Amino acid sequence: MKKTLNISILEVAILEMGRMKNGEPFHPLEVIKWIYPQDWSHFFKDLESETNRLINEGKVFVDSSERNLEIGKIRIYTKFKTT
Repeated sequence: MKKTLNISILEVAILEMGRMKNGEPFHPLEVIKWIYPQDWSHFFKDLESETNRLINEGKVFVDSSERNLEIGKIRIYTKFKTT
């Protein structure tokens, strides 16, 4: 029997942006503006909870210079680096 994965579109998009940024920090808001360009503001709370979950799970990291963890102000990065 095949095991199915339950991965949210926001998780996939956040990790993909991290890959595209090649380890450089980015604002999570860039993600929802990228995948929902006209309706991004409706997904702010979803982005906030998904970003916090990924930070807690160690899948993304907060830029060390950030002191305030407001979703609209933090910058995150991944450890994926492409050559």
